[in-house]
Amino acid sequence: MVVRLDMDGYHLHTRDERCKLKMWPDQLEANDFARLSEDIRHLRTGNSVSAPVYDHKSGRFISSREITCRPVVLVEGLHAALINSLSNSKLIDISCYLDTAEDLRRSRKVHRDVADRSYSFLEAVKQIKDREYFVKSIIFKQRHLSDIVIQTLRATKGSPNYKMLISSRFMNNTQNGHFLKSIIQQYGQTSEVKQGGNAYLEIANMDFISLLRFIEDQHFLRLRVDIKEIFSGKSIHGSYSNLVKHILAVIISLLTYQTEG
Repeated sequence: MVVRLDMDGYHLHTRDERCKLKMWPDQLEANDFARLSEDIRHLRTGNSVSAPVYDHKSGRFISSREITCRPVVLVEGLHAALINSLSNSKLIDISCYLDTAEDLRRSRKVHRDVADRSYSFLEAVKQIKDREYFVKSIIFKQRHLSDIVIQTLRATKGSPNYKMLISSRFMNNTQNGHFLKSIIQQYGQTSEVKQGGNAYLEIANMDFISLLRFIEDQHFLRLRVDIKEIFSGKSIHGSYSNLVKHILAVIISLLTYQTEG
């Protein structure tokens, strides 16, 4: 039911080429948005695409990956919230921004680049400094364009420490948006807040286990999305990646529900 499309494959340059050109993937002109938009259009219309793949270990492009259309396409990358504006069309239905505390973002990036991407510690630290202008001017600004914002801090007692914001504009303009809001208010501590000129429903201490049991109650809902294919298990303890998958599973399930009869 779910397929993932990685935007890293749509970078225009290898790592060596970027060094020579002094460009970073954060820059819009360093990415092939025309091809990305076309591939998303094909997937939305039920067709398969041959998506390019970027290998972070070697810093090069490798053989492409065949992606078959599924009911849910998760598009992941640096500029996901900009795809609609850059393509001048509605290609992304729901945008989600992971707003990580700066100290945690930097430490996680250094750890990932050294452990998984063949950078030395000094190279990883230098890269953060070199990319800082583009990150602040392009990446961070997508926070206020996104429908969902997940704010993450350092974990406490092994569990993710987070808050979730859902745009009021998104809930008011989306089918089942009011239903989504009413259900979330039953299973989490919520408040109306304003940030960056936008209004949000802020959610903390979500009872995911009870909410997921509610979603899976087939006597009440007939889901068009199989949430079990989005995440494994029902515990939210562990990585922030699993946390994001749980949140998306809940929101997609509630927005696509169908009442019996």
